[in-house]
Amino acid sequence: MKSFRAKLIAANVAVLLIVLVSFGATTAVLTERAVLGNIDRDLTVFLERMRGPGSGPGGPGMRGQNMAPRGDARMLNDPLAPRAIDAEGRVTPDQPVLSEPGFRAAAQAARDYRTVEFDGAQVRVVSLRRQTPSGGWQVVQAGRDLTETHALLAQQRNVLLLMLPVAVLVAALGGAFLVRRALKPVEDVTHAAEKIGAEDLSMRLDVHGDDELAKLAQTFNGMIERLDLSFTDLEGAFENQKRFVADASHELRTPLSRVKLLTSASLTQQTSEAEKTEALRGIDAAADDMARLIEGLLALARADAGSIALGSGAIDVADCASRAVKSLVDDPRIRVDVAAGTKARGDADAVQRILTNFLTNAQRYTDPHGRITVSAKTEGEHVRITVRDDGEGIPAEHLEHVTERFYRVDSSRNRADGGTGLGLAICASLAAAMQGSIEIESTSGQGTSASLILPKP
Repeated sequence: MKSFRAKLIAANVAVLLIVLVSFGATTAVLTERAVLGNIDRDLTVFLERMRGPGSGPGGPGMRGQNMAPRGDARMLNDPLAPRAIDAEGRVTPDQPVLSEPGFRAAAQAARDYRTVEFDGAQVRVVSLRRQTPSGGWQVVQAGRDLTETHALLAQQRNVLLLMLPVAVLVAALGGAFLVRRALKPVEDVTHAAEKIGAEDLSMRLDVHGDDELAKLAQTFNGMIERLDLSFTDLEGAFENQKRFVADASHELRTPLSRVKLLTSASLTQQTSEAEKTEALRGIDAAADDMARLIEGLLALARADAGSIALGSGAIDVADCASRAVKSLVDDPRIRVDVAAGTKARGDADAVQRILTNFLTNAQRYTDPHGRITVSAKTEGEHVRITVRDDGEGIPAEHLEHVTERFYRVDSSRNRADGGTGLGLAICASLAAAMQGSIEIESTSGQGTSASLILPKP
């Protein structure tokens, strides 16, 4: 910030210096032009007021006082006094020509203005051509010494040069004050930003006014808010990941413990063939549990990575429901009530898998004399496929968590019943991959409705 402030002050001083130098140079040039213009005008008026033109050297109007208007006769004895030069180059009165180039130029163009060196001094000379009574012409010249004028202009330049360092100093001090005042809001933003860390992203900058700095502060606040949300999401995802790893480890530890227990007992004890066979059956069941768990974990991992490739064509809902029922052990409690020809858009195998999971849960928690119904109906642009049971139901406080991974409602729904707590989570991921969703509605003691909602084809 200090370096930037110094650059701004230096830029301010440089700009002011350029302006002052340009102003001084322009002022000097314009002043000199204005002074010379005034001299030219005065000399021109003086020459034009001279009494009638003479007729040549020594002719009427060219002698003594007739060379100048009354009151200006004193200029005749001045070496810069007016003088007339005829076409043959004769001068009246008999004095040197003030400017030979001026004479030649005036002879061609009627008048000429120029600065020449005469008798060791800078002289401003005006040359005018005029007619004589005899029909000829002559050029009259008058001049003014520029010594005092140049001294005045030099004094003006010296004053400007003396004022220049003072103006630069004032500009530096004033620029420092103004730059510091202008950059103070930026410093405030910088100090506030330094206090904001990853541990606390709740701080926000104060916004005042509606200028560019206020917009900068608003933009900065928006960025911090987005970072805060991102960190919150990352923390939530990290916590979910830790919980997921812990739950997966816990779920795998149980069948592994059963395998270890059965193999250790078989190796250290004298067991009969029947006992060994029973141990192998236990190991096989534990391996099945681990296989189901790992398959579910892989399915969820693919869903999280967005790598689930599912079809999106029209499917026959009645056929999917029928295949899901047939994949289970024959159960008289299940009844399919889906109209033939009901169509939805999705993947047939994924829909069958979701319905199979719904039916398995319904079988597990429904009384042997209860009823399980599979139905489908069209709702606007969607098709709702519902598995309804009249089992024990789910308490209301657990409904919003049932699709979470490894979530179980209570002790009656544990791994001893064969579930891993991943079924509904997998169903939700599959439904989302088909641009659909699942909904669970339940009343404790009155049953549960699990619905798959898919778009119409």
